[in-house]
Amino acid sequence: MIVLIGAFVGPFIRKITREPRCSGPWPGISLTFISMRPAAQIWEAAWIGLPVLGIILVGFFTNIRLPGGIPVGLAALLVGTAIGWIGGYMSVPDVQQAVSDIAIAVPTLHSTCCSTG
Repeated sequence: MIVLIGAFVGPFIRKITREPRCSGPWPGISLTFISMRPAAQIWEAAWIGLPVLGIILVGFFTNIRLPGGIPVGLAALLVGTAIGWIGGYMSVPDVQQAVSDIAIAVPTLHSTCCSTG
């Protein structure tokens, strides 16, 4: 709802406010904010994350071609998944729980969060 209201109010607000003079740092700040959580998660299981990070960095900054033309990102994903399964970081019950939590929800106009009945 906020975005919908902002679509109508936003142009008016832009007309009455000054143009920002120091908007240069904002994209960098937002990218840093978005990327720091995954970067920090590497250290939760560094024995999985660091080899995968190494594959990505070597693949993206060199001209090394993987066998069969496999993309570097796919190779990193497969290696990380294999290390996680072999090392016991992933387990079948955890995956089953995650799959059971997947749902598609269609928004409705009624609210049940505050009902007293």
